[in-house]
Amino acid sequence: QSVNTPSKLNHELTWTKVSSGAQHTCALASDDTLWCWGNNHNGQLGLPPSSFIQSAQPQQIIADNVTAFTDVAAGDLHTCALDEEQKLWCWGLNDKGQCGTSIIGDGSIAPSRVSGNHSWTSVATGANITCAIKQTGSLFCWGAIIFNEALPDYILNIETPTLIDNSHYYTQVDVGDGFIMAIDNENQRFGRGKNNFGQLGNNE
Repeated sequence: QSVNTPSKLNHELTWTKVSSGAQHTCALASDDTLWCWGNNHNGQLGLPPSSFIQSAQPQQIIADNVTAFTDVAAGDLHTCALDEEQKLWCWGLNDKGQCGTSIIGDGSIAPSRVSGNHSWTSVATGANITCAIKQTGSLFCWGAIIFNEALPDYILNIETPTLIDNSHYYTQVDVGDGFIMAIDNENQRFGRGKNNFGQLGNNE
């Protein structure tokens, strides 16, 4: 049932950050716990779809006993979060490798740590892709990756974090529909991928 006026979430926790995907929402509570609600058809709420298909009530994310998180990004059909030790966890649809683990056809996965012993500072998710910035400032992506800036339709499905650029020290990244935008420590903006509507902002 649609709601056309702002409605307060009926939950006792207070919140510090929120991220929404196609049909689900995740939020960090002030006690560093992570909660998700909405559509769970692909396990994007951190529990198998066999448990429930959707939930209007926040469901706590438990990732291998990790309960303290610092960042969250809800993709279309998957979710990723950064824990207090700078490790990344993803869950939900993983048909393109967007969860950073072995590709599982059309299946979904429970919260699993992204492969590689990296330390991350931020994460962003899109329809079939995840991008994150390492502690060193390098930009990595996995899932449906745009490998060639000149060929934005040339996409490969990669299940492990793959270096996109280490020539700048990145501080922020976000993912659109077929393109990536990032900002470095000198406040310069960089983009790659589709530019059919000028979304990269480079006047091309």
